[in-house]
Formats: sequence, C-alpha cells, structure tokens
Amino acid sequence: MFTSNKKKVYFSGMLDDANKVIWDLEFKKFTAMNEREVVRRELDQANQYLPNAKNDDEKKAVEARIESIKTELEAIDGTVLGAPPSKLLPDGAVGIDNKLKEWVNRREYIKAFIKSI
Repeated sequence: MFTSNKKKVYFSGMLDDANKVIWDLEFKKFTAMNEREVVRRELDQANQYLPNAKNDDEKKAVEARIESIKTELEAIDGTVLGAPPSKLLPDGAVGIDNKLKEWVNRREYIKAFIKSI
C-alpha cells in the first residue's frame, strides 16, 4: 500500500507537469497566431499599396517586401502546424499543434495509469 501511494504521488506530479507543458504550448500557439495576424495585416497593406506604386523601383521594392512577408507567414505556419523539410526549414518542424496532441495523449495515459494503481 505504501508503494502504491508513492506511485500515485509521483504520477500525480507527472500529471501536473504534463498540464504545465500543455498550458505552455497553448500560450506559444496563442502568441504565434497573434504574431501571424500582425504579419498578415502587413501583407494586406503591402498588397493594397502595390497598385499605387509610383515607379518601377518602388513597385519592385513592394513586391520584394510582399515576398518577404509571405516567407515570414510560412515560417509562422510551420511553427504552429509543422512542416516537412524545405529551404526555409531545412530540418522541417514538428509544430506546436502536433506537440499539443502528443502531450494531451500523454496526459490521458498518465490519468489512466493513476486510476489503475
């Protein structure tokens, strides 16, 4: 009985840690999505400005900025959703969403194990 109690205490602590990791990942996703919205608005503004460019040099500069913003959006999306290896992410990215799913599953296994003790 004493050993079982120690196990429950240990795995209850593990469950608490898993919850904290999940909360941290949820916060990271929240901040990334807010950052994405700011960048997306910047893209909208650049796209709206493009037809009003005064000369070819200005048009080329705006087009280059649009491509840069698109690359930034792609990086944010890769951080949240995950991505296969690419020029932008040579090692690929697991993604916050995938990590969240893994930790939620792990939390459920820990809960089930605590009940079985």
